Amino acid sequence: RRVLFRSLYLALEDNLCRMKDRLGKLMPREQWPANLHIGFEAKRLDQGLIEDLEDVLDVHTDLGVVIIDTFGWIKPRPSGAGMYADDVDALKQLVQLAHRRGIAVVLVHHTRKAPGSGVDAVNGTNGLAGTADNVIVLTHEEEGLARLQITGRDISEPADLLVELD
Repeated sequence: RRVLFRSLYLALEDNLCRMKDRLGKLMPREQWPANLHIGFEAKRLDQGLIEDLEDVLDVHTDLGVVIIDTFGWIKPRPSGAGMYADDVDALKQLVQLAHRRGIAVVLVHHTRKAPGSGVDAVNGTNGLAGTADNVIVLTHEEEGLARLQITGRDISEPADLLVELD
């Protein structure tokens, strides 16, 4: 049995024209999912994002996934408590929202430019990977290949997969 739920994709680095182009490459327009909602603007975490998401979740009770692309657009300004504490505090709000509402919050973030793999590739402090329930890292390997690494609190065996891009 297939369970359908509403998804919200906050494509904060995109615009409507670019999104139409991307979706058009993935599937014909008549197949675009009716339960996918896309937004191009959002407040920062320290300026009311959680409250706005709570309001959306109150109205759309079938919302099961919120995807935020990317973290840099919603990350609060530094508090002076230190980078690690700032990263933990920022992600903690999203993790608590996900747990409280029984939804998935997928946060897209960039990897470091320096060599590293898995959680070590996550840009920022260890507070990001340590606070998230799960971390999925996708890195380009060579033409047509990528590495997909998955780890998390409830994942008994981390995965390290070489995937072919199509």
